Amino acid sequence: MVELTTKTIEQYHRSSFTPQDEHVECETQSWYQEVSKLKAKYDSLQRTQRHLLGEDVGPLNIKELQNLEKQLEGALAQARQRKAEVRGKKDIEEGVYLPKDIVWVVLVLVLEGLQPRREFGRELIV
Repeated sequence: MVELTTKTIEQYHRSSFTPQDEHVECETQSWYQEVSKLKAKYDSLQRTQRHLLGEDVGPLNIKELQNLEKQLEGALAQARQRKAEVRGKKDIEEGVYLPKDIVWVVLVLVLEGLQPRREFGRELIV
C-alpha cells in the first residue's frame, strides 16, 4: 500500500510540473530581475539628485566631487543660456533692447531663421 501511494505521488509530481510551469517560473524570475534592476537604477538616480542638490556629499571622494562640480557648472551654463534666450526673445517681441544687445538680437534672429529689420533707425546686419 505504501508503495502504491509513493508511485501515485511521484506520478502526480511528474504530471503537475509541466513545461508550462517552467515557462511561468522563468517569466517570474525574469520579472524579479527586472524589478531589481529598476530599483537599483531608481536608488542611483535619487542619490545623484541629492548630490546635485548639495545633499549627502560628505562621503564623496575628490574625483566624485570634481565630476559633480563639472555637472553643476554645465547645468548652470545651460540655465544661463536659456535665460538669455528667453530674455532676448521677449525684448525682440516688445521691441525693447539696448545697442549693446544688438549682437544678441542678431544672433537670436539668425538662430530662428528670421530676417533682421530696421529698429531705432539702424539696420541690423547679419
